[in-house]
Amino acid sequence: MHGQHSALASHRARSRTVSPHRTSGAIPDAFLTRLKQMAGLGDADLDILHGLYEDERSVRARVELIAQGTRTQRLHVLIDGWACRYRLLADGRRQITELLLPGDICDLDALYVRNSDFAVMTLMPCTVVTLDRTALRTASQRSAGIADALGWLGAVENAMLAERNACLGRRSAREHLAHLFCELLVRLTVVGRTRGGGFHMPLTQEEMADVLGLTSVHINRVLQGLKTDGLVEQRGHDFVLPDWNALRQEAGFRADYLHLEGIDGIGGDFGATPWAFAGPSRPIVFGL
Repeated sequence: MHGQHSALASHRARSRTVSPHRTSGAIPDAFLTRLKQMAGLGDADLDILHGLYEDERSVRARVELIAQGTRTQRLHVLIDGWACRYRLLADGRRQITELLLPGDICDLDALYVRNSDFAVMTLMPCTVVTLDRTALRTASQRSAGIADALGWLGAVENAMLAERNACLGRRSAREHLAHLFCELLVRLTVVGRTRGGGFHMPLTQEEMADVLGLTSVHINRVLQGLKTDGLVEQRGHDFVLPDWNALRQEAGFRADYLHLEGIDGIGGDFGATPWAFAGPSRPIVFGL
């Protein structure tokens, strides 16, 4: 126990003296903000987690953060930007299993397992920090709030994976693409990464195909269909969704699986209708 406390203390000593809700570059810390809103963490627990931050750095787009099958002692937290988890088959085919957004831990599994079952790659320039797995486990043993927050994050990841499997196995390509748009809007709204009702989505068409398990040609055809039916309007690299209700009905989208109510309802209004923040009469804009 003394050794665990010493490890935690040494990490605190190396931490930067900045606000626990911002990184040293003054980027709002979506990870700590998310845990405060959804898991109800108080300032003391947030300070502990912030004190564990190591190796804050900017990472270029399309850089592999974690290689599939490698051992790691650190967890990677996405403070800003987009990344993805993916699995490679023996013949090089790729399936993107999750899009990682600001506030996400890229490799929560590393808290308990040493070898990564997936790879992680940035999709745009990102800000990333790392957390030492031993120090984080020690912190969770000393704080029930931190332990609950990590458990909640794991539960949400499981629910999202189940929804992703349902999309891949049973939803049509059109439903799946519409569902992806709906999910991204809600997730980015919660962490404050929408601008004027829209957001930047840095995926290539090939990457979108790897998310949806389709070909690039099929993705283009489905997108054209959504545009023809008035559910999506394209303006250069921006996508406007003129009828949110119609789009989510097309997708069969319900936000329940994102568990925005947080632990025991602590998330409050975030668990209701976060998409309404854009205003009921305004179009919703996506950047692609």
